[in-house]
Amino acid sequence: MYCPFSSTFRRCIFVRQVELARGRFVLPSGHARTQPARAFPAQTVQTGWTLLSTGSVVVLVLQALIQRFLPGFFMNREVRKAGQRLKRKEPAPARPLEEEYIKDFINSPQGEALSTPSFLVVSGSQGIGKSTMLNNLMCEHVKNGKRVLPLKMSSRPGEDLKLNEALPKALQAVNLPRYYPEQVEYMLEKVNEMCKRRTGSAVVVYLQLTTKSRGDKFSRDACDDIASTLGALARNITYDNAACKFILEVSVSAVADIIKERFDMSDLVVVRPLPFEDFTSVVKEVAKQGNDFRTLNKEVLKHYYIRTGGNFRALGEILRNVSRAGQKGADAVIKRVEQWYKERVESIERKLDDQEVKDYLLQVAGAGPMGYLPESDEDTKMKLKLLREEPADCVLRRTTSETVALKHWHFAAKLFQEDEQKLRDAGSM
Repeated sequence: MYCPFSSTFRRCIFVRQVELARGRFVLPSGHARTQPARAFPAQTVQTGWTLLSTGSVVVLVLQALIQRFLPGFFMNREVRKAGQRLKRKEPAPARPLEEEYIKDFINSPQGEALSTPSFLVVSGSQGIGKSTMLNNLMCEHVKNGKRVLPLKMSSRPGEDLKLNEALPKALQAVNLPRYYPEQVEYMLEKVNEMCKRRTGSAVVVYLQLTTKSRGDKFSRDACDDIASTLGALARNITYDNAACKFILEVSVSAVADIIKERFDMSDLVVVRPLPFEDFTSVVKEVAKQGNDFRTLNKEVLKHYYIRTGGNFRALGEILRNVSRAGQKGADAVIKRVEQWYKERVESIERKLDDQEVKDYLLQVAGAGPMGYLPESDEDTKMKLKLLREEPADCVLRRTTSETVALKHWHFAAKLFQEDEQKLRDAGSM
């Protein structure tokens, strides 16, 4: 009985002999009952090898194209989708000075590497609406057909920001082809090139860095670490490699000051609180939505504004606390405002016992929110001394590389003893 697994059958399967004769390719014969050997023309063999070689080359070319272009395509798509998720916020009062400067930066042609200013640092007092302003500017940029990659990160003292992980994650740069460079600047360069071809403008990376807790106390060393990390990344992707346009928003003024001091290719934009009349208009707009802002009259708003400089977030918090306590009326709000004010002017009160420091701070306050330019060597020494204090005790902040202003609006109110006319004369109303 014939068995298909017999040794004779197995011998028929394996090649025992290959003979290459002139013009013929002879298959082996391993069994007596097999049919005569089949022969193939040499031209057929040559054609097969040509097709096989061509197919291998095509596969290699396709693999190279996928590695080079498809990651950039998908990352560009993620940037477009991320920008489209931005939504305009209302009410949005105009800030012509700051808005015009930022618009000029993002709309101007991108320079080559080593151009300055290569990136912007946007800072300002908490709760005055700088995030709303930047969000709306980025929305407008996207509406005009441009590309924006918005990022939001939070930090705590001593915590690693992991920026080199955040950007690839935002670009969905995962499962990259083998040998694809994983450097952030390389990824952004590829996205930037595609954005320029499609929109005629460089991609704008907008990073908003906030604190995880309002109660966190950042030491000078912690601010130094954060500033070094942020500044190094910004320099790498803008100044050393013209991979994008970069706008950094920070809520801790000490971080912004250190970046400006150490990375001179950056530019600092300090967002000022709204003038009192504009602040009142915004509060009225918000009150139409039917919240606690409806209970405020102009006198209460003025009392609040002089002591806080138009901090919208603090106003909402104070009104909620009044409501939770079951209190009503202007007196209850004013009492809460005074408590908020006393807690926050403590750091500057301690410095007013030194007459030399007090005289200097009065000069700074009199120059207004645009900043004070030191007029003597003594002024410069005082400026550097006060800027190098621990953030919790610091009462100054930079407005440019040379000028300084009071760190918070309520410091000016304390120095001028809550006098409305003096505040107006200094441009702080």
